[in-house]
Amino acid sequence: MKKILSLLLVSCILFTCISCASGNTGKTTNEETTVETTEITEYEQVQLSVANLLSDFSRSATKEVTVSKELVKALNDFTFTMNKLITEKDGKNTVVSPLSAFICLSMLANGTQGEARSQMEKALGMKIEDLNENLYAFVNGLYSSENCKMSIADSFWFRDAEGALKVKDEYLQIIADWYNAEIFKAPFDSTTLSDINNWCSNKTDGLIKKILDSIPDNAMIYLINAVLFDAKWEEEYKDSDVIKNFKFNNYDGSTKFVTMLRSTGRVYLTGSDCIGTRKDYDGGKYSLVTLLPSKGVDIYNFISSLDADKWSSIWSSNSKNYGYEVNLMMPEFKTETEMGLNEVLQTMGMVDIFTPKADFSGMADCAIGDLAVSNVKQKAYIEVTINFK
Repeated sequence: MKKILSLLLVSCILFTCISCASGNTGKTTNEETTVETTEITEYEQVQLSVANLLSDFSRSATKEVTVSKELVKALNDFTFTMNKLITEKDGKNTVVSPLSAFICLSMLANGTQGEARSQMEKALGMKIEDLNENLYAFVNGLYSSENCKMSIADSFWFRDAEGALKVKDEYLQIIADWYNAEIFKAPFDSTTLSDINNWCSNKTDGLIKKILDSIPDNAMIYLINAVLFDAKWEEEYKDSDVIKNFKFNNYDGSTKFVTMLRSTGRVYLTGSDCIGTRKDYDGGKYSLVTLLPSKGVDIYNFISSLDADKWSSIWSSNSKNYGYEVNLMMPEFKTETEMGLNEVLQTMGMVDIFTPKADFSGMADCAIGDLAVSNVKQKAYIEVTINFK
């Protein structure tokens, strides 16, 4: 059995109808769990009980678009800001996908008007119309192959509540044009709960089987993004590269025995307070970048210091370090994190979307209250392991 790296990330946004007096911001707490060993096997897709309405909104946009420097900057700024805000000094592992959150929030932003739209555009770093075109070009330009699977999927779920909720065709056309999002009108009962979880499982090859535990009675809309990265190493490890029962020092000073992977490369990254390298995946289009803070530099202080400019300097340092041979010792590991992002996004400036002040008239009309975001959550899984020849 050949083992591979799996990186599964699901971001989910829940809309509810709330009264103007409630002022609900939907604050959530962060939870992290470590998963058990998962064997990579062929996954069989689960049939959903509800039909995809995307065919009713086939893509009509014909504009040729390319990825701009503005999107690269916006993504980098969003990524490092989010990383700082979600990192807690608790000695635990955390895996998160700013890209998944960025895409999901961009879909959401298309339905906003007024101050809520301005706040989202500022936090995301671009005008919504420009985001749509750039993300379409970005996603459709991603490399994927048999040995390096990269896929991004989106879906939009709305309650089948005649007279209570009217989702606008103009909004559905936008997410069909630029996000190729699957569209589902569903009763939001137990069958919908299974369908949403099965959709996530289908889009992550069964490695994230559940994103929801229940559907609230006042839930009206779900927006979901799923990212799957599943790849072999470009240069696979040999048996001689594997060190069993290696004594590893944890952040809190404790030790544990791990399987350590040893490799040699030519990429040497340096910064003012770190060194690092990268190991490529099959096809050479994607890499795992590892950074080691300098002696005496606390890992949490290092993460807090990272921003787009510092990262760019570290990434480009290899050009002046050419010719070095780099030995990398890296443990096999896997971890899964589930976290609420409401407070993080509010800190980033997206405040109104969580309150009755939000204007989602560009997306839908709700006859029984005000549409507001009650929960933004992400569940992510990562496994880094060996490929045997």
